Amino acid sequence: FPFWLSQGWDILTVYRTASFIGIAGWFLSLVPAILLKADPEGDEKMPSGKRSLRESIVHPDRVMKLTIAESLIAFGAAFVIPLFSVYFHDSDLHAHDEQIGGVFATGSLALSFLALLSPLVAQRLGKVKSIFTLRMLAVPFVVVLAFAPHVDLHYIGSALTVATLAYVGRTVFMNMSGPIASAFSMEMLDPGERGATIGIQSAVASLASAVGGYFGGQWMAAHDFQTPLLLMAGLYFVSNLLFWSFFRKVEEPAPQFSAVPAGAGR
Repeated sequence: FPFWLSQGWDILTVYRTASFIGIAGWFLSLVPAILLKADPEGDEKMPSGKRSLRESIVHPDRVMKLTIAESLIAFGAAFVIPLFSVYFHDSDLHAHDEQIGGVFATGSLALSFLALLSPLVAQRLGKVKSIFTLRMLAVPFVVVLAFAPHVDLHYIGSALTVATLAYVGRTVFMNMSGPIASAFSMEMLDPGERGATIGIQSAVASLASAVGGYFGGQWMAAHDFQTPLLLMAGLYFVSNLLFWSFFRKVEEPAPQFSAVPAGAGR
């Protein structure tokens, strides 16, 4: 989009304009959010009165297991996700701005269609097996991203083409698992502990993301793009194995899906 706007404009004005358009779109999204109302006749009632964090947690073992799995995902993602444009631009791929925009747009476009398959996958496999399968499928694509700038795969295409396909694969599979994982975690928790659990997960994941982002930036500044990507793949893999060991025997209720879209930060 910035490249499309760039006819006769300097690059700084182009990116500033695109940023303002994005901010305006974000504010417009608040309108339907403000119009949302709670269902007074809903089945799930939040507990009244002030409660301590410890009193809010009914299933501490479940909260701990969900937090560990999601935090490892966030930790692995933080090494690379905020710096994907740096990876494409500064690695041996040497992608231009318009090419990078095309890569990101392709990933988002593919996800916009394939995310609709998430409920079908969950109905066929069950939530736990769906989350495990989709996340495990993403791991090889991260490994390909680590080696794409250095391995000659001319029979598939240029290094940038291989990296683009790997980026799209990682984006699609990890984010297809997002709504399923969100629905599963909410079903595993009592209504009164969901808010506290989300707060705990956000705090731990943010700390992990801060550490991962710092070291990922240091490695990329030193022109080392393989280390953060391989760490990302390894943490995805470990998180997924832990998730499977924690919840593979859980008896799942009927499928219900959160209205929250898949997160782009996975």
